[in-house]
Amino acid sequence: MGRNIPADEPVTPMINIIEEERRVTIQGYVFDKEVRELRSKRKILILKITDYTSSFSVKKFSNNEKDEQVFDAIAKGSWVKVRGSVQEDTFMRDLVMNAQDLLEVKHEVRKDYAPEGEKRVELHLHSNMSTMDATNNVADFVAQAGKWGHKAIAITDHGGAQGFPDAHHAGEKAGVKILYGVEANIVDDGVAVAYNPQPVPLTDATYIVFDVETTGLSAVYDTIIELAAVRMHKGNVEGSFDEFIDPGHPLSRTTVELTGITDEMVRGSKSEEEVLRLFREFSEGAILVAHNASFDMGFLNTSYRKYGIPEAENPVIDTLELARYLYPEFKRFGLGVLSKKFGVSLEQHHRAIYDAEATGHLAWIFVKEAMEKHDMLLHEDLNRHVGVRTPIKQLGLSMPRS
Repeated sequence: MGRNIPADEPVTPMINIIEEERRVTIQGYVFDKEVRELRSKRKILILKITDYTSSFSVKKFSNNEKDEQVFDAIAKGSWVKVRGSVQEDTFMRDLVMNAQDLLEVKHEVRKDYAPEGEKRVELHLHSNMSTMDATNNVADFVAQAGKWGHKAIAITDHGGAQGFPDAHHAGEKAGVKILYGVEANIVDDGVAVAYNPQPVPLTDATYIVFDVETTGLSAVYDTIIELAAVRMHKGNVEGSFDEFIDPGHPLSRTTVELTGITDEMVRGSKSEEEVLRLFREFSEGAILVAHNASFDMGFLNTSYRKYGIPEAENPVIDTLELARYLYPEFKRFGLGVLSKKFGVSLEQHHRAIYDAEATGHLAWIFVKEAMEKHDMLLHEDLNRHVGVRTPIKQLGLSMPRS
């Protein structure tokens, strides 16, 4: 269409076109085509082409019936060379080429130069059945593998096997063996209540109920500024541990507002290593208890490793997950909410020593419930129902009606 474009005319890579151009030539693969009829009865051709450095929309208005025949003849999958101006399009709100001259060109297809008998086999292939991850039907890939002389190809869409039928038929047509695979989405059926499960009797155990206050949420990049715990036996507090740690820098405003801990309170405190070694000695031989234990144990063990201290091998109970199992009808399981529900005093939330003591009293209530109503007598029994599906009614969801 239009004038002839000489073979030696310079072609501009699409990625280099970043502003309006009066005259430029591009070349690319047609991956989308649309022909619209305007109110004036003229037609407009809209091509989307790529040279694999970037992509452009190309517009061309018809002048006569011959142009419209050319529009119909252009097919997706062809290569075209286009010359025209690049302007900001008010409808597409992007740079668009207004084509003056358009020429279909031959493009050398990609080849596999591996010798016969040494052809590769693709073992990781996603088709358009992998959501937001691929654009081609698996048949396209199988056909290409056949052209290259590949003996087999694997389909490994993620989260589904809908591409298998197309792959099967395409394999038969191209003489290519299909290896059926999938990238599965693994979902943890439940969160453990007990860590380091051990056959320790719950009724007569000593519990070290602890809490940490930190400078942030990352066990790797943030630090503990308060480590507190209470030693409990049969629901009674028999000892306490409460130490501040100086982080070596001013506390953020957010940390001060959330925890109530100020720079003056931590300044001059024991070193982090000293506090950790003291706590390890304090908690030796007992069951560790924390509310959302994955957070507290994460900080504790990360800090232990920092100073070459072995990670805690104590059995651990997470009162958050234990409460979720025992009381599925509850909607919220925060320490403040649970303390109020069970009449447990919580003087100053987000201060470690007060949180630890409140958690301790709640823990004994929960442990007694687990022993008396669920026959969980040993620490390792607390994980007995992890992964068991929760009835949908307990999740507050409605069942569809037929």
